Amino acid sequence: AVVSTQSTGREKQALARTAIARMEKQIAQRRIMTKPCFQDFDRHNYGYVSASQFAQGLSYLGLESTEPERKALEALYGDSKGINYHKFFEDLDPVAKEPRKYEKNLAEMISHIQFREAGTE
Repeated sequence: AVVSTQSTGREKQALARTAIARMEKQIAQRRIMTKPCFQDFDRHNYGYVSASQFAQGLSYLGLESTEPERKALEALYGDSKGINYHKFFEDLDPVAKEPRKYEKNLAEMISHIQFREAGTE
């Protein structure tokens, strides 16, 4: 029984990754703004939506998925609080994966300051 549970988990994960890859292409091709739709459902800004809100949001964005794909995505990104749409979009949205210039510039400035301070000691 343990082996079948593990294989089912792997199958769900593979199904979720297939759906994510397809949705990622759709988002890039159509330049869809994804997060605002889910943020509307998340009135308290917790980063979570219910399973029905998740399905409704995907449909609203035109990111169609099958019932097994949605269940696999829910299993991958869900917990007792609901579906973590922030985590979902980190994996899904290619723009979110790009390093932010602000963070890079800040790190360079800190490094430069530390270097200068080390040289004055």
